[in-house]
Amino acid sequence: FRRVLFRSTQAPGAAVVRSDLMSVSGSPFEDLGEISIEPVEYESFGPPLFDLEPAGPAGPCQRTGDTALECDVASMVDEALEAGATRLQFRMKFDTPGDNDGAQDLVMFFRTDSNTNEPGIFTLDLD
Repeated sequence: FRRVLFRSTQAPGAAVVRSDLMSVSGSPFEDLGEISIEPVEYESFGPPLFDLEPAGPAGPCQRTGDTALECDVASMVDEALEAGATRLQFRMKFDTPGDNDGAQDLVMFFRTDSNTNEPGIFTLDLD
């Protein structure tokens, strides 16, 4: 995820991370449990991020279409604002990283190239 920068100190009534650019390979939603989103704090993207301890409790995500997902992050945004944070970063993950059945179970979010982080893959909607 790109960093979310706060320009207000007023907590929103609702905060939802959304994407309609989801691509699914295999059956991750059936095989790996629930997908959730959690706050993390990191300086650079890479493999160490996978094992990084979350900065707070995870929030629920749900599919809203074949290529769409949304995640409730209202409590994370509230806590970050209360702490005086100027940014908030997220990580999504399934309950189980893999099921060892030999089949790839994967969810990807991308516009044109799965190896690039392009703007607009996710939105943070505040109400």
